[in-house]
Amino acid sequence: MLTERELEIAILVALGNQNKHIAKQLKISEWTVSAHLRRIFTKLGVGSRAAMVYRCSLLINQNINSDL
Repeated sequence: MLTERELEIAILVALGNQNKHIAKQLKISEWTVSAHLRRIFTKLGVGSRAAMVYRCSLLINQNINSDL
């Protein structure tokens, strides 16, 4: 459901990063991070970062654990 980049941003949000730090880490603008987050919110039917993390927590955990 989420693109690879959207999932990457969701993971960084779940790890507690703010848009500014995500933008710097991914070498994209803060506006682009915000645009990705708006698309993620729409796809998941949520209205907050916390709700987004909750809705895709299983997917996030799988990706974080596979990187370890």
